[in-house]
Amino acid sequence: MTVAQPQPEGLTFECETGNYHTFCPISCVAWLYQKIEDSFFLVIGTKTCGYFLQNAMGVMIFAEPRYAMAELEEGDISAKLNDYDELKRLCLQIKRDRNPSVIIWIGTCTTEIIKTDLEGLAPKLESEIGIPIVVARANGLDYAFTQGEDTVLAAMAARCPDKAPVAETEKNERNAIQKLLNFGKQKEDVAQEESEYANHPPLVLFGSLPDPVVTNLTLELKKQGIKVSGWLPAKRYTELPVLEEGYYVAGVNPFLSRTATTLMRRRKCKLIGAPFPIGPDGTRAWIEKICSVFNIQPQGLEEREA
Repeated sequence: MTVAQPQPEGLTFECETGNYHTFCPISCVAWLYQKIEDSFFLVIGTKTCGYFLQNAMGVMIFAEPRYAMAELEEGDISAKLNDYDELKRLCLQIKRDRNPSVIIWIGTCTTEIIKTDLEGLAPKLESEIGIPIVVARANGLDYAFTQGEDTVLAAMAARCPDKAPVAETEKNERNAIQKLLNFGKQKEDVAQEESEYANHPPLVLFGSLPDPVVTNLTLELKKQGIKVSGWLPAKRYTELPVLEEGYYVAGVNPFLSRTATTLMRRRKCKLIGAPFPIGPDGTRAWIEKICSVFNIQPQGLEEREA
């Protein structure tokens, strides 16, 4: 009788394939075109991108929602057609049919491979048609699913005004959330509420959230005496928040590193490194961190979390 020798276990290798196993980042169009109500998203890619968008969003592109495909064909890829002329024709059609406040070009894998200079074409075309054109690269070669929104918000951060409005009408237009909270109130009541806010530097929050969540977070901070000066993105392109040097910014989504970097380096804003408001405990920690930066003692968070 012989004792069986234990067989050595085979080595297991785990291979990280990165973006190959992630969702395509152009899917950010699905929620951003609904969030920014006066925008138009133009995805510049192939038929595969068009099929993906139709299946992901459940809306046929020919039903004319506020996004569309600029399909690259053989003539575009072989450089037989002029990129500028083709994009100008499409953007003029968008202006005539939809007249948006901003057109957002979404670059894809194909535009990266054939080296289409979208950033170089946009300023000239913008001045010609009279509509702002924001360029965001959301190709699956360089970015993962969550980074699509990040690239769009980083591009829009560069378009935020750098000076606070002087006229009262423009102030109201720039802060639509505050206008909504003050709807139906007398001027005296509004002035009374304004006096209840603590004296702190302006705060701008960034990250795309549904409107009810935006209102809830704004109200939660209001209970602590903190006034939100604006959100990025806003419901309308014309309501983008003012970003002056020294403004404080805080994120609400954990995947917006490029946007945070843009706000700090290009706009000279101060980033509040708070935990993200995910769940009751996360929201409490997020509010507590913002309060600590502004030297405000948080009130009633334990009861609200319970």
